[in-house]
Amino acid sequence: MSLELQISKVKRITKLAAPSHVISKDTIRAIAFVAQRVTAHALQSAIQESKRNKKKITGYEHLADAVIHAPGLAFLRDTVPHPIQLNRNG
Repeated sequence: MSLELQISKVKRITKLAAPSHVISKDTIRAIAFVAQRVTAHALQSAIQESKRNKKKITGYEHLADAVIHAPGLAFLRDTVPHPIQLNRNG
């Protein structure tokens, strides 16, 4: 898998996370690679969830389901929660 994420954007994110700490170029490339792999895994899992539900379009709810069911994505449960239906009649 080649690196598709822009290193400059990943570097900007690392500076936000650790503004007073120097991060090496190799570490930034590794973080970019990991982010890309996690994103690909989450997307593939969301697509599987949408197919399992016989949907042609993969939506947010499929990603939220994937975070719950797919191995290795549990750490995203706080980041990708299930949507809450609000009752507009109340």
